[in-house]
Amino acid sequence: RVVEVKEFQAIDGELGGGDGDGYISKAELWEFMNSGKAGEMTEADFNALFVVMDVDKSGRVDFLEFCAFLGQCTDELDAAKASKSDTKYGEVARRLSAISSQKNLKAEDDM
Repeated sequence: RVVEVKEFQAIDGELGGGDGDGYISKAELWEFMNSGKAGEMTEADFNALFVVMDVDKSGRVDFLEFCAFLGQCTDELDAAKASKSDTKYGEVARRLSAISSQKNLKAEDDM
């Protein structure tokens, strides 16, 4: 799970304009999302995303919440792949799969 650690630290740190305090604030995640590294997202969609990620409603996302959210995304991606749907969910699955593959290649290069 080295990739999750690196992603969390990047968002909590320089990519999210954060302070590296071990939590991802709403502002840090918004900064990261607007950096272009995660595609485009409306503010309304972002707010919904943050509510889902911030399980304990503390106003910040800790590492366990971050990993739990990524785990849910993986499950949804697998389900979309299995359905081989041509709907927008199929397109989302293809995009997430491409992003995941790129991250895995980058993680291997970093080792």
